[in-house]
Amino acid sequence: MPTIVTKTVKPSGGDYTSLNAAIQGLKATYANLVALDTILRIECYPMEDTTWVHIDTSWITDATRYIHVVAPPTARHRGTWSTQAYRLTSDFPYGTMLIRTPGVRLEGLQIESRHPGGTAIYPPGPTKPQLWVENCIIRGCHGTGAAGLGAAIHAYYIGGTIRMRNSVVYGFENGIVWVGMQAGSELDLYNNTFYGARQSNVRTVASSTAGTLRLKNNLCVDAGTGPDYEIDNSPAPIAHHARNLSSDGSAPGADAIHDAQVRFRDVQAGDFRLDRDDTAAQHAGADLRQDAAWAFSTDAAGERRTDVWSVGALEYVPSRRDAAFGVRLKAAEIARHRPHPLHCANGEEKAYPYVANFSKGLQHDANGDVVPASYQSLLNALATRDPADFEAIVLGPGGKKLTNPQSGLAFTLEGPDPQAVTQPPAPRINSAQNSAEMGELYWMALSRDVHFNDYGTNAVVQAAITSLHGEFTDFRGPKASGAVTTQTVFRGIFPGETVGPYLSQFLLKGTSDPRLAAGQGRSTADGLITYGDLKIDQRQVTVQPGTDYLTSFADWLDVQNGWDRRGQDAIDTSQRRFIRNLRDLGERVHIDNVGDMFFNACLILLHEVPGDQLTGSGVVGRDMEFPWDQGNPYLAYVKQAPFATLGAPHALSLVWEALIRSLRAVWFQKWFVHRRLRPEEFGGRIDNHLTGRRTYSQIHGEILSSLQSGGLAPYFGGQSGDTFPSYLLPQAFPEGAPTHPAYGAGHATGSGACATVLKAFFNESTPIENPLVVNATGTALVAYTGADASQMTVGGELNKLAGNVAIGRNAAGVHWRSDYDQSLLLGEQVAIGLLQEQSLLLNEPEFYQLTRFNGTTIRIHDGVVSVV
Repeated sequence: MPTIVTKTVKPSGGDYTSLNAAIQGLKATYANLVALDTILRIECYPMEDTTWVHIDTSWITDATRYIHVVAPPTARHRGTWSTQAYRLTSDFPYGTMLIRTPGVRLEGLQIESRHPGGTAIYPPGPTKPQLWVENCIIRGCHGTGAAGLGAAIHAYYIGGTIRMRNSVVYGFENGIVWVGMQAGSELDLYNNTFYGARQSNVRTVASSTAGTLRLKNNLCVDAGTGPDYEIDNSPAPIAHHARNLSSDGSAPGADAIHDAQVRFRDVQAGDFRLDRDDTAAQHAGADLRQDAAWAFSTDAAGERRTDVWSVGALEYVPSRRDAAFGVRLKAAEIARHRPHPLHCANGEEKAYPYVANFSKGLQHDANGDVVPASYQSLLNALATRDPADFEAIVLGPGGKKLTNPQSGLAFTLEGPDPQAVTQPPAPRINSAQNSAEMGELYWMALSRDVHFNDYGTNAVVQAAITSLHGEFTDFRGPKASGAVTTQTVFRGIFPGETVGPYLSQFLLKGTSDPRLAAGQGRSTADGLITYGDLKIDQRQVTVQPGTDYLTSFADWLDVQNGWDRRGQDAIDTSQRRFIRNLRDLGERVHIDNVGDMFFNACLILLHEVPGDQLTGSGVVGRDMEFPWDQGNPYLAYVKQAPFATLGAPHALSLVWEALIRSLRAVWFQKWFVHRRLRPEEFGGRIDNHLTGRRTYSQIHGEILSSLQSGGLAPYFGGQSGDTFPSYLLPQAFPEGAPTHPAYGAGHATGSGACATVLKAFFNESTPIENPLVVNATGTALVAYTGADASQMTVGGELNKLAGNVAIGRNAAGVHWRSDYDQSLLLGEQVAIGLLQEQSLLLNEPEFYQLTRFNGTTIRIHDGVVSVV
């Protein structure tokens, strides 16, 4: 292995003040590099060096022990001529550099011939050169030829090897000329840019014997009197060509690019970087990273060449402004090519107007059916989309405002357009599925105060299981071996939702903070989530048991007409409690911001320290029990930690970004597509029908039968011994449902989106250890000892969290089961689209991997979503 000796050329403070001075001064000691087994490295730093360089025959060099003249990467040009880098300039006509020794390599230099017909690099012999030129800019001043010279490199009746790559050549009579190639000669030209020679850009002429030519990815355009490439084929050279480009038909090779119109950034300024709008050379080259003769992987400016190479010396590397625009353009193209589906309602609005559609807050008659003129004013606003028409909607006498009907018309700059995703038609009220969904809601209302731990023994819950399994032929809740069971009742249908206790651990556990005392956050069983130096308490302010609302027809009618009963809850002021039952769960999702529970879950995943998921050890914010997703490169990095990208702020912010985008999407579905009535409203139709105030023949018979003579009959109708005085669906909130349609559900859609983001950021397969449940009074957490405790995972508990949040709204009486399951899928669509565009943004080689609600694992990378 040769010894490397380094000397410097600097305007001051270096070993020499010009390159020629270094060449002449070093001869006394290093002339015979072969005998010394030495490479002489001469580093040239920013300056203008105006002395022509003569490397004469007294130097003894070869291909492995040579003179290496180099501008270090930190001190060289960046692809265009720079006065801030080393420049070797001369008006000597026979060569700014005259090279008469075989072993010379030039790297990263700027070399200029200021003679009107001068040559920049002239290796006249007599020895056979081993000349390498790479990453250089070589320019002339476009005069007329003098003494037959006038080229960036002019070789004349010699043998040897000339290799040139990643170099920019312009302003000469000819770009590179080799006259009289001799036997064994090699000319290797890789990824060079030759522009505007007065004769030809690349010439090999008057060869007496066949040499070897390797021309690959060269960009030669706009030659003058000759062709871009003038290759002597008599005798024919041994040719190895690939993807050469010319502005005429002369580019050599079977895969050459002819008659190309290349767009550079600024030819007049000597900027031969490819323009953003170029389509001829960008991504048109051959990948030479594994080339057998001369492999490399960067361009003239040191930029990395990746899988798809451009032709010429410089990859298209956009300015930051152009790069930013390009990313936005690529995201916009992804969005543009997403199919916009046909949005289809279930047809009830036309089949039986005003009966099966949302109308809460509008004007209603004495039986609670909407006044047609009031409903038509809503339809008019939805049709015209004129903001003034929304203000002209005729509301009921209570005056409660409709919730944000225009939001579905908003656009978004990231993720799918709100109208690019959709939901299937909602179940019709004349369907068995709708009957089953309403039956489940009556049973959930009856079971609101039953502790989750008591489902196996509680008579009402067991009656619900019997009814849902036996009375309703199209019940689509989860089942075990075809039957509704204690483990499946009132639960969600997606993976993980029927594993372990009813509630997700993310609604119960806190984080264990080793800095704190017992009972103050030391254990996850304390239920305190680390939020900086604050703590979020999983115990909530809940409501009194046994208090339900809108069970009398007069109260129900008032809220249909817009009387606002918010704030009249019967609050349990005795103490805060963990969620024990459906009533507590309903209250948890009553006045929240939808994303709250997922923000909390993200904090748990970020801040739980390693251990047994009860009392861990380590440093909060540094040591993580729950690892990042497998596509996060920071798992392997040893010198970097994630933060603004792929770290805590990134994950936390995307929870909220996914939420707002999913809400706009579902609000379009609510108002502009489905307008499904709320269960509360349907309860009014049932009550009217069964009491004889009005007949609705459209109502499916199974729910009527259950209420009149089946499993629900002992509890509803106001007969002696009934729990409730009517057939109205008891509401957990004094105001009942909010003033926007049922389908899809905002909480469910937001939950689907937020859970998807968290599954993309954290490893879903991580086990949940030491799961907990709530004690009888809701004041503490105790161990869960079910046989399936060891089967719980992060992914399953995130799915369960989404289901808990969505079904908690069902438990309160404000949503349907199909609102839950179809809306989780809608939110998932939005989040995947958001992550698809997010995957375009980062420098790190990341990908997102997650399991969809349907069990399919997908990977999202560089704007592409693929199934794993």
